[in-house]
Amino acid sequence: PFASLADPWIKQRATEDPEWYAWSAIKQLIQAYGRIVRTPDDFGVTVVMDAGFGRLIRDNRELFPKFVLDAIKEEKK
Repeated sequence: PFASLADPWIKQRATEDPEWYAWSAIKQLIQAYGRIVRTPDDFGVTVVMDAGFGRLIRDNRELFPKFVLDAIKEEKK
């Protein structure tokens, strides 16, 4: 969900404000997570298959809403 650093504007902004870059990725994840379940009767599972996800959480835990952190289940290999 990270914006491309090949874009000069994104790269400059990420360099100046790393928290903005992390929040942009987190926001994309939260929006995708929220699209799965639309009604109380819906059920869905979000699977993030990216080794960098753990680092994103570890380095930016304070930017994640509690409901998202509560829903994360780590599956061991």
